[in-house]
Amino acid sequence: MNESLRELLGHYQALESRDRRILLIGGIVVLLTILYLAVWEPLATAHGNAHDRLEQARATAERLEVLAAQIGPGAPRSGATAVIGAGQSLLSVVDQAGKNSTLGKPLTRIQPDGDDTVRVWLEAVSFDALVRWIDELKKRYALEVVSAEIENESAGVVNARLSLERAR
Repeated sequence: MNESLRELLGHYQALESRDRRILLIGGIVVLLTILYLAVWEPLATAHGNAHDRLEQARATAERLEVLAAQIGPGAPRSGATAVIGAGQSLLSVVDQAGKNSTLGKPLTRIQPDGDDTVRVWLEAVSFDALVRWIDELKKRYALEVVSAEIENESAGVVNARLSLERAR
């Protein structure tokens, strides 16, 4: 390797002074370009990305502060969501839940069973949609299934009779 360097140095020394100057300036330009592309530009890009993320985090924090001020100090803070229809009758809450649901079809029949229970009939609904709707009843409307009769109609399609109550 030393021999190769000596040979290159010999070729460099054999060049005219003008050619050596041009070669030296070209080498410096190449070296600066490599330093810029390998070091400076990645650092500048990383700094810019970090700055953008910081601005996004600040904007999110400001939006959260505004929302917290709108909700007020009396709102539940433990991750609980507001119950929809808390002041309405159980029958109207179940009817609303049926209309706003992901079942894909309306409830077949709704019947009150006393003051605190409602019976619901569903025909030819997807079993998966029924399970999602029951989960939605629990989370959004604070309703529990007291009893359920589910009959298989065809592959993935069921008929169901549910008794619902408000969660205690």
